[in-house]
Amino acid sequence: MKLASATGSAVWCGSDAISEADHASLKGLSVTRFIYPLQGAPQEVLNGARVTIEEHHPGDTLWAEQPRLDVATAPERSSPAPKHLHE
Repeated sequence: MKLASATGSAVWCGSDAISEADHASLKGLSVTRFIYPLQGAPQEVLNGARVTIEEHHPGDTLWAEQPRLDVATAPERSSPAPKHLHE
C-alpha cells in the first residue's frame, strides 16, 4: 500500500490480503481489492486476475508478490517460483 501512496501506482490484491474496512480506508489511492482470495488459488484463478488487471492497465508491467513460505514446510517445486506474472 506504501507503493500506491508514494508513487500513485495501481495496487491490486486479493480479499485475503486486505479487509473490506482497511480497503475502504484507502479511498483516494489506486488500490483495488478482488472479492476473492488469491493466496493458494489455482493457476486459472490467478490467470483470470492477471487478465482483469491487464484490461485496466494495458501495456503496464505486472508484478506479483506473495508471502514467503517456510522452507521447512514448503512443498517441493519442479521449477523456481516466478518473480512476476507478466513483463
